Amino acid sequence: MILEEAPSLYVEAYNVTASTAVIRWQPLKRTESVVDFTGYRVSLKSERDTSRVTLVNTNVSSLRFDGLHTFTNYCVTVDPLTVLASTWQEDCHDFVTEDDGETN
Repeated sequence: MILEEAPSLYVEAYNVTASTAVIRWQPLKRTESVVDFTGYRVSLKSERDTSRVTLVNTNVSSLRFDGLHTFTNYCVTVDPLTVLASTWQEDCHDFVTEDDGETN
């Protein structure tokens, strides 16, 4: 089932360093949808790094990613899940990891 007007999850990246980032989102309220959510799929992508996908339950509203590449643009999406599948595709939220300050 696909929702016509999906509520926003207000995804943001914070505590971003050269190799880590914490992704936070606003959990959906049960009253915002007619479907029963089972969790979220958090996807992290970059042209310089391996894509990562983590499934979390509905009690989780933030996730830390470690081992990121320095000074790299990442795209993160947080998609609500039901027992059948993802209900909609969230927009990509971009962030850049910090430069580690080292010179080669």
